[in-house]
Amino acid sequence: MKGIYFNTLKELIHDYFDHKTYLDILGKLGFSEDIVCSNSANLDSEFIDLLCEELRKKLKLSKDDFYSLYGDYYISVYVKKYYNRIFKKVSNVKEFLMKIKEIHKDILKELGTGIMPQIDINEVGSTLQCKIKIKNKYSLYCSYDKSFG
Repeated sequence: MKGIYFNTLKELIHDYFDHKTYLDILGKLGFSEDIVCSNSANLDSEFIDLLCEELRKKLKLSKDDFYSLYGDYYISVYVKKYYNRIFKKVSNVKEFLMKIKEIHKDILKELGTGIMPQIDINEVGSTLQCKIKIKNKYSLYCSYDKSFG
């Protein structure tokens, strides 16, 4: 699992709570201090699983609701903030989602390593729904009203 998933979770915790809560969650997982890693670093998937589970419990969300929140945060906040070069290639979130498979292939080429996630995009009424599965294990959901662009 790439460090980008951890870094997104770290920022999500800081945005919803604070640094103390983040350190408390790490402490529950056996880490006594902050973890710093690059987005392209390789991390143990089990660690990410445990971090997601602790955060999900803290937010009092079902798994589906948690991964929906995570997916929306990842696309709407994290990627826009740190990967502006990707968003320069598209004009809006809808176009980003429609090109996400192509974008992931380009990123994997740049990194030289990684696993291509399974990405399914469906249009339901005026909503564009994106479901991302990583290693047939992680399901991230994003939904966007197409009228917002």
